[in-house]
Amino acid sequence: MKLSVKGVNLDGQKKGFLNRCTEKIQNASPINAFLKVHVEKKEDHYEGHVFIVSSSETFCTCEQATSFEELLQKMKIHILEQLLLWKQKRLFPKNTEEEVA
Repeated sequence: MKLSVKGVNLDGQKKGFLNRCTEKIQNASPINAFLKVHVEKKEDHYEGHVFIVSSSETFCTCEQATSFEELLQKMKIHILEQLLLWKQKRLFPKNTEEEVA
């Protein structure tokens, strides 16, 4: 896993929240996948992205928010949704195709 944080003062609370979010994403990721998380403080907002690269699939999300916690929450939710859909597609390919159609 590669984690980069730019322009954010990581106090204990923020660091703990970041660790919990990245751990949850990593646990939901495919085995042996590479996880990259980047968070950056801009002038009046936060920007971030999550990339997960596995041997069979690539997942990514890019988000913006007004707070550090909101940004991490958005990134976590969107990447976990992608991972869940991927898992459902692998386990139940016919059902997933019917739902999309």
